[in-house]
Amino acid sequence: MSVQLSRRNCLPIIYVRGTHYDVGYDIGRTFASLIQDYVRTYKCLNEIYIPLYLTDKGREVYDAGLEACQKMYPQYVRELQGTADGADVPFYKLFLMHLDEVLPVAVGEENPNQGQGCSTMTVNQKTEKLIGHTEDGFKEALNHVYIVKATITDSSPPEEFTAFCYPGLLPGYSMGFNKSFAFSVNILGSKYLAKGCPPRTFVSRALFAADSLDSVTTVLRCPGGGGIADAMSLNLIFFGSNQDDSKFYNVEVGPSYPSTGESAVSTVELNQGENLFHCNRFLHLKTFELDPSHPLVESSENRHCRKNQVPDPRTEMELLNLMGDTANDTVNIFRDRQTEAVWTIAVGVFNISAKTWSVYTGNPKNTEPLIELPLK
Repeated sequence: MSVQLSRRNCLPIIYVRGTHYDVGYDIGRTFASLIQDYVRTYKCLNEIYIPLYLTDKGREVYDAGLEACQKMYPQYVRELQGTADGADVPFYKLFLMHLDEVLPVAVGEENPNQGQGCSTMTVNQKTEKLIGHTEDGFKEALNHVYIVKATITDSSPPEEFTAFCYPGLLPGYSMGFNKSFAFSVNILGSKYLAKGCPPRTFVSRALFAADSLDSVTTVLRCPGGGGIADAMSLNLIFFGSNQDDSKFYNVEVGPSYPSTGESAVSTVELNQGENLFHCNRFLHLKTFELDPSHPLVESSENRHCRKNQVPDPRTEMELLNLMGDTANDTVNIFRDRQTEAVWTIAVGVFNISAKTWSVYTGNPKNTEPLIELPLK
């Protein structure tokens, strides 16, 4: 008999200060049971990534990826080592989760993504400036996520950020904010992935040290690491002195093919009066995408089709109704079917007018936010 999943109205948050290693360690120590349980039950890790890691080809890909991260982001490798030590789980298992689909693709296997990908609606209107984001992941992550509010003291200047986090993953690979901007991440399906380059899980962590569009773009290009290993989309709001000064961007980044030694990046600015709905397809970066029949592409197309059936949201309530939409016959925007491998783990809303970040663990159409934090 299958077990019915149910949502808990619980989202723990840790306030932490220290070096990269210390912050990682305290995250791991505090959320050890969640991380250990996720590592134990995460099917892709245990049925695909670890068996491949135990082969010569798989270990070669792992070593090349780790070497790239140690070269480009040694501080974040230390941070991840701290999480592994604090949670008492092997480092290699956490790093395999960061390599994600790069490992199987690099050894010649199919991309294992089963349609795992988020939906984001950016609203840039005169009186409402919002980003709504469904955090969609494999359902093993349900009730295992947490928020980290951190100050990193061994970086100059110190990194200060707040992030929604998956168990055992570095902050940044979801949604969060620092003093300059807020962002959410949508994974994208590039046909050609880059072995021996830093994966998006590490690149997104590095975004918290950025403070401008130029510095974000530099992070994404990874010029010292050969470019990014896989692909993602960023939905960005840069804070201004008032809401009219805020700037909205969508940035798509992926491996350059053939390689140019850095990532391929495309940036689109949203002017006032413009909205953008983004799932897991490339909308403006000219690159090679997964085949149309791949689950990630099909899922994204289904969600875009549903979005096109309703008016663009212009208020926060209309945005919440869209983020909680379950009216599709195929893949919903808010995903919670027991038969699906991918669920909406949470929904986040950045509200520039109210200067808040609200996080819902239930459907935002009919629940209140569990956490509301100031954007500062």
